[in-house]
Amino acid sequence: MPEIGLLEQIENLDALRGALDRPGPALVFVSHGTEIGIPSVLAEALSGIPIAHLPCSELSDLEHREHLDLLLDRVFGPGPPPAPTSPFDTPSEPVQRWGDLVASIPLRRSVSGEEPSPGVGAGAVRAVVVTEAERLAVANPRFMDELAEGWERVRRESRPVTLALCFGPGGLPPELESRSARLMDLGSVAIGEVPLTIRGVAESVSNWKPADRMLAWGLFGGARGRIALLDPGRSLRRNVESLLLDPEGPLHREMDGFLRRPSLTQPARYAMALGLVARGARDWSRIRRGLESRGQGRPGPYVAKLRDLDILRASQSLDAVGGQRSTRYHVTDPMVRAWFAWLLPHRGRLLSGELRDVWESILQPELHRALPGMLPQALVELLTFRGLDSVGPRARVAGGLWGAGYDIPVAGTLRNGAICYGTVRDDWAPSSSMDLENLSAQMKETRYGFGREVRLRILASLVGHHPELERAAARDERVRLVGPRDLVGE
Repeated sequence: MPEIGLLEQIENLDALRGALDRPGPALVFVSHGTEIGIPSVLAEALSGIPIAHLPCSELSDLEHREHLDLLLDRVFGPGPPPAPTSPFDTPSEPVQRWGDLVASIPLRRSVSGEEPSPGVGAGAVRAVVVTEAERLAVANPRFMDELAEGWERVRRESRPVTLALCFGPGGLPPELESRSARLMDLGSVAIGEVPLTIRGVAESVSNWKPADRMLAWGLFGGARGRIALLDPGRSLRRNVESLLLDPEGPLHREMDGFLRRPSLTQPARYAMALGLVARGARDWSRIRRGLESRGQGRPGPYVAKLRDLDILRASQSLDAVGGQRSTRYHVTDPMVRAWFAWLLPHRGRLLSGELRDVWESILQPELHRALPGMLPQALVELLTFRGLDSVGPRARVAGGLWGAGYDIPVAGTLRNGAICYGTVRDDWAPSSSMDLENLSAQMKETRYGFGREVRLRILASLVGHHPELERAAARDERVRLVGPRDLVGE
């Protein structure tokens, strides 16, 4: 199978399906961020064939192999008998090594007793998906080498099978990355999870009206696997209904199982903590009071675990030194936020089939109200990953500034050395000269960037700017305006 590369080169779900539907074995690497279970785009691409899913947890290497052996027996049937050994050999372990286990996948008899024939038909006839695969490499530092040896044997047989290794937010530990080169060289498809910015999402559904393109980012975030599931030929509402609101939709199933992972032993408490932050509890005191008022005890262990999994993210002001500023919390993934803030309380209505009503009366208006408040995140991501046409090059560092007398939602240092400070409209209204005056006054209260020659003021709005502000920006090269054109790339 030829090299496909990162998902930037896999334009949509059909292209991924086509890549996996070619004859012969396919080895897939997926970096899936905070998605739980089989990543949505991969599950859709593999639909229609038997899948053995191995969710990894904090077990020993032997236990992982035992689980996979039992899983393959249950889904595909027993493998070929082990090669005969010398009578003088002593069995070392009751379960095959990784190489033998992987090599046995395409040889296992099906439930009907038939063995798959090599090279018959196109595409995989079975698939094995391993999620949180980095745990296997942690349990056995030679895991990657052993897996590569087994996959080379599968390739020599040219049997139609897919093996997908899905890595969580942290990916492989740095000390193990060097050992993965041999296996990575054998890969056919790599789905990268560098997130799409709001403009990247907008470009994926370029025929939608600008407001719907921005709402799509506000709901699905920049997860490439989810964006690949969107059908640009259908409306935003119909995509949301079929993918997220429908209990049979892939994104609904993803969210329904989001907290069902071995490391989260009390899902209800984690759901409560996520719901509080998703609905606006940004500081520690509000999170603590919210959980304690519901009889859930102290939130420390729950918040710490959610941070470890990158489900919650804690931010400090860019000018904070040694914990001098309070920490602000937010839900990392916009779709997780939407689920726990707005959809989970109404899941009974979704199960009853009230999809359109939930969209029209709850999700769409809540999302519309929330999107202006998400604009700082959109600007920080654009500055970090792509750069803003109206501002300049990408930022070396970007975030927010807050302290006594100032609260600036967007700030950063660009790669050309310029410092930028940004404010956003928290409603669907044009920015004005008053917003510029307020930003300039707050800049005087922070030491961040003090003394730098170039200090840019960024004013952003989802709908544009008042004419007097546009005239002020034309006279002052330090003032930069960001509107819908910059956000969606029109």
